[in-house]
Amino acid sequence: PLSGIENTTKDNIWLAYELYRPSDETGYLVAFRRKNNKDRNYTVKLGGLNPDKTYILRNCDSDEEIKKTGKQLSTGLTLTSDRPETCLLYKISVVGKAT
Repeated sequence: PLSGIENTTKDNIWLAYELYRPSDETGYLVAFRRKNNKDRNYTVKLGGLNPDKTYILRNCDSDEEIKKTGKQLSTGLTLTSDRPETCLLYKISVVGKAT
């Protein structure tokens, strides 16, 4: 969990998870903006990534890509959703490996 483990059923929060498999350096970032959340932006700090490697986060809906180092992702990535009751899904992969 990237958004904590307390009060995960509240309808005014962002709920975010990172699912990462170090063995093949791939994973997913999933974030939900709940219906009564008024914040269009939410910052998460990813864990388990190699700080010296570069990663691509590909939005599974729009194919937009974010390219950052593991160190940058561990210090904060701002997610944006213009509408409540939406979900963001990103595929995480290290640069130089098949996706």
